[in-house]
Amino acid sequence: MGPPVKPEGDGGRNGADAKNSGGVRERDTALAGGRTREEGLTMRIPCPYCGARDAHEFSYLGDATLARPDPAAPDAIDAFAAYVYERSNPEGPHDEFWYHAAGCRRWLKVTRNTRTHEILAVGFARAEETAP
Repeated sequence: MGPPVKPEGDGGRNGADAKNSGGVRERDTALAGGRTREEGLTMRIPCPYCGARDAHEFSYLGDATLARPDPAAPDAIDAFAAYVYERSNPEGPHDEFWYHAAGCRRWLKVTRNTRTHEILAVGFARAEETAP
């Protein structure tokens, strides 16, 4: 008697059928806007110095709209507590600081839509810096 014959599929236990014996269903890879799933998984930030790069090359610092309180002000303790710990969660376009750690090592001010992650504008954090 020869070796046992393995039937195709797994009897439906893992969503497989006779036509797909791999046990994994084929999935639709298209996303909104005609992008593929691979293109839609990461945010790309257009660095003014290096060009468009994957967001994994950057470190997020935070809100670029905050102003550091005056340490000499009479309410400095409360103002610094609010500055450090109190944050809003804005919906829509928002200015943020990003550091290009795996690239040019420059600080960027990025305007990003927090609902869609669309990058609306990018510039250097310091106004006097310019791209090459």
